[in-house]
Amino acid sequence: MRGRELTGDRARVVFMGSPSIAVGTLEALARCSDISLVVTQPDRPGGRGRKLHPTAVNLKATELGIPVLAVENVNAIEPIERIRLAQPQAIVVVSFGQILKNALLHLLPFGCINVHFSLLPQLRGPAPVAWAIIRGLRETGVTIMKLARKMDAGGILVQRAEKISESDTTETLSARLATIGAELLVDTLAGYMSGAIEAVGQDETQVTYAPKITREMGAVDWARPAREIDCLIRGLSGQAEAYSVLQTRDIRVTLYNSAEVRGASPGPGVAARGARGELLIGAAAGLVEIKEIQAAGKRSVTGAEFANGYHITGGERFGRC
Repeated sequence: MRGRELTGDRARVVFMGSPSIAVGTLEALARCSDISLVVTQPDRPGGRGRKLHPTAVNLKATELGIPVLAVENVNAIEPIERIRLAQPQAIVVVSFGQILKNALLHLLPFGCINVHFSLLPQLRGPAPVAWAIIRGLRETGVTIMKLARKMDAGGILVQRAEKISESDTTETLSARLATIGAELLVDTLAGYMSGAIEAVGQDETQVTYAPKITREMGAVDWARPAREIDCLIRGLSGQAEAYSVLQTRDIRVTLYNSAEVRGASPGPGVAARGARGELLIGAAAGLVEIKEIQAAGKRSVTGAEFANGYHITGGERFGRC
């Protein structure tokens, strides 16, 4: 490896990632680069029996025949040495789940390249897709950037915007952004390593944050406006999940998908039925249609199926736990 000069037609990289949103980038990178090592989070317990499960990136890397290092602390001496021995020119990071310290940031000639799922400097932090929906943004996107010691504050190489639809959940938007990110990285990497693309500093006056999603955020306050509640439900879908209690039956419910409905509210948390039998719940202003819901211990169903099963005709109340 010769300094900062790109040798050959294929870059040699180490890939760091963990969840399914990173898998598309790993696959795209494998088609155009030599991935000498994949670094991911350790196996975690999950599902029935709490058995250990490898990350989605671990599974895909194994399928592709790429060596995998599953490690709790990537900044420790042994993982850094393993990465050094892999002889990469750069590290590509996508939703890895650990903060890289200076020893790794300055280990390689081309440094560490990150695929971040927002239009930086907006939504710095671990949950940019969820917060884009929760805050009711009309647009977000993908940023390819150089990692720096300060979280998500490195120089920007390229960005691409993506519209957020009124029906997007974190899952649907993440899937689109993952595809965009994979394409954008492949298009950007060679230009960056050849010197044709240079990093541009972020405007610190425009910074917003996307902190970690917590379970406490999911408690729905029906005294908020309908749009705000709808954005919360869709933004938390696949994350901590929004939840409420059908107070007239003392049943805790999880809310997976929704839509804002214009019209007179019957009162915050008061249930109603729509013209097609859909389940509606009143907010401070407007109504929220519940598209997918799950009672504790039951399977998830449509709002109409839930309302039919629990004989909701109107006037029943939902409230906070």
